[in-house]
Amino acid sequence: MARPAYLHRRPDGRYCIQIRLGKRAQEIHGRPLLRVSLRTANFQEARRRLVVNLGWAVDIVQAPGLESPGSN
Repeated sequence: MARPAYLHRRPDGRYCIQIRLGKRAQEIHGRPLLRVSLRTANFQEARRRLVVNLGWAVDIVQAPGLESPGSN
């Protein structure tokens, strides 16, 4: 079965969400990728958790106010 986009398997077998950051986000975070553990090594569970968590991960990457998180 093909692995969904944004799903990455680490060498220890655990899965994580992996999304490439834009230039501005890279400058702020100092890294080209956002990686967040899904805390499972089971592929089916990782797919389920990816669907549940992908929305907020994409929101973080595309957030207009990355320079000042928490300030409104």
